[in-house]
Amino acid sequence: LRFLLMSATFPKAIVKFIKKEIPNISEINLMHEYKKNRRVLFKYFEEDIVDWILNNNIPANKKVLIISNIVRKAQEIYKILKNRYSNRKVEILHSRFMIKNRMEKERKLKDVDILISTQVSEVSLDMSFEFLITELSTIPSLVQRFGRVNRFGRVTNNVNCYIFKPKEYDKLKQRYVPYPYDVEEMEISESIIKDLSEKVKNEYQLIQALNDTFTYEKFVRILKKRIMNGFNIELLLKEWENMFEYFFTALSDNQREREITDVLFDLRNRTNVLCLLDPSMIDDEDVLDEYTNILNQWDKKMSFEEREKLYMKLKSFLIPIPIYLIRGNIYLEKGFPILRLKNFRYSKEIGLYDTEREEDIFL
Repeated sequence: LRFLLMSATFPKAIVKFIKKEIPNISEINLMHEYKKNRRVLFKYFEEDIVDWILNNNIPANKKVLIISNIVRKAQEIYKILKNRYSNRKVEILHSRFMIKNRMEKERKLKDVDILISTQVSEVSLDMSFEFLITELSTIPSLVQRFGRVNRFGRVTNNVNCYIFKPKEYDKLKQRYVPYPYDVEEMEISESIIKDLSEKVKNEYQLIQALNDTFTYEKFVRILKKRIMNGFNIELLLKEWENMFEYFFTALSDNQREREITDVLFDLRNRTNVLCLLDPSMIDDEDVLDEYTNILNQWDKKMSFEEREKLYMKLKSFLIPIPIYLIRGNIYLEKGFPILRLKNFRYSKEIGLYDTEREEDIFL
C-alpha cells in the first residue's frame, strides 16, 4: 500500500512523530520556497473582530475576505456589513447551508466585494483577495487563510491582513467550551503572531517560529491529552455507555471523568450529520415550496428508480448539523429522518441560525 501525507504547513514536531511511527517513510520538503515570499503582512489587534467592525470601515476599493472561527459570529458580521454597504456586494459562506444553496452561493463568489466566511474558505476557495480580516486561530490554519490573499503575488510592503483576538478565547482558557481549536495551540499562535505583527520578513519565518515553539514534546503532550492521557480505545468504549450523557450535557468535576469528557466534547464539536430540516424552520417560501413538494411526492408504491430520483432531489436540501444538536430532535416523516430544532431557523441568505443567540453555543 502506497500513500501520501501532504500539507502546506507540516510542523517539524509532527514530521518527527510520523517518522518515529513510520521509520521508512520518504520526505520531500519544499519549505524553503516560503523564504521567497511575503504575500501577507499582518497586524494583530487585542480586540474582538465584531467590536472592531462595528466601529471601523472595511478597506475601500478592495476585495476583502473576513473569516470568523464560528458560524454565529460570521452571520453577525454579515448582517452589519450588508446593512452598511448597500453599494458593495457582500456575501456569506459557511458550512451551515443546504447543499443547493451553498452551491448557488459559490457560483456567485467571483463577483463579491466582501466575503464573510469560516474555516470552509481555507481549502475550498480558488480565489485571491486583496485584504484579509480574520480571527486568531492556529498557525497552520492562519497560513491557509493567508493563502487566500495576494495569491499570485510575491511580496507586499503594506499591511494587508488584520488578525483579531476572539473574545471566546478567554472563556476557552477558563473552562471547556465548544470551540474549533485547542487552547494550547491558540496560545502558541497568539505568542507568534504578537511577536511578528507588522514585522514578519517572509512566510518561512512564520513556519520557523511555529517549529521553535511547537516542540515535539509539546505535540506529544497535546496528543496524549486528546487520547485521554493514555486511556486506550478499549477503555473508552467500555466507559462510553456510562459517559454518554456527558456527550450532550454538563462537565464532571471528577478529574478522570473530565479527561474523557474533554475528548467526547472535542469529538462532538467536530462531528456533523447531514440532515433534512423540519419545514416549519425554513424562512424562504421558494425553498419551502420546492422542498415540501418533493417530500409530498413520496409514495410507498413508487418503483426503485422513482425513489432513487427522489432521493437525489432531496440530497440537495441536506445540511450539516453538529451531532450534539440532534439528540431528541429527530422524527420520521414518510420514512425520512427530519430534524426539528427549537429556536433555530433556516434562511438561504445566512444559513441555519439561532434565534436566541446563546453565547455558549458556538455553532
